[in-house]
Amino acid sequence: MKSIKKLAIFLSISIAVFYISLNLYSNQFIAQFENQDFNNYLLESKRLYDTPIISKFSDSNLLKDEKKHGFISLASPTLVRVPKWIKKPLVKYYLYFSHHKGEYIKMAYSDSINGRWTIYNDKILSLKNSTLITYRTTQSNLKDVFNHNNSNETFALLSQLDFKKNNTSVDSNDPHIASPEIIINNESKEIVMFFHGMVSGNIQKSKIAISKDGLNFNAKSKILTGP
Repeated sequence: MKSIKKLAIFLSISIAVFYISLNLYSNQFIAQFENQDFNNYLLESKRLYDTPIISKFSDSNLLKDEKKHGFISLASPTLVRVPKWIKKPLVKYYLYFSHHKGEYIKMAYSDSINGRWTIYNDKILSLKNSTLITYRTTQSNLKDVFNHNNSNETFALLSQLDFKKNNTSVDSNDPHIASPEIIINNESKEIVMFFHGMVSGNIQKSKIAISKDGLNFNAKSKILTGP
């Protein structure tokens, strides 16, 4: 009994010392951070236009999107300068974007960051080739709920479960592919695109696709994280 009490006292003292040390270290770090001069790290941004560089009138397919979905969406633009290791690029700059309920990732291109921007006619990555689900459903089975979500997301979905039918039955988003984010990997000479869409019922997740030329992407089936 005495040994248990000694162990409990030792653990209590150890935990107290740990938190005191952590608090002191945190205060020192914060003080050091607050004393930093960040003027040397500031970036200046400049607005190039007073109007959008791309509008629904830039391409007939954008007008079709508006008619189909009931609203215009030129979402999640990500602009890159085409790497030098890409052979025969279209131009110097590629601008990826999407309709948030879209069926494919879109791109515009230009030889100058000032424009004029031309919409690329082919599909950069279609929903059909994305490894995301392409059909609308309002159900996610229990297996998918646990496999595709972290603990917080799973808890939120469990409150909507129909255990008799073994599924969630809340309204789903329409199948879509959206929100491209581009990372250039110069070491492997690859362009990596992050994107999101539906993976099961009302569950949205992010995946990646890889390209060697910035125009043709190969989607990976592995789920990375939430949308």
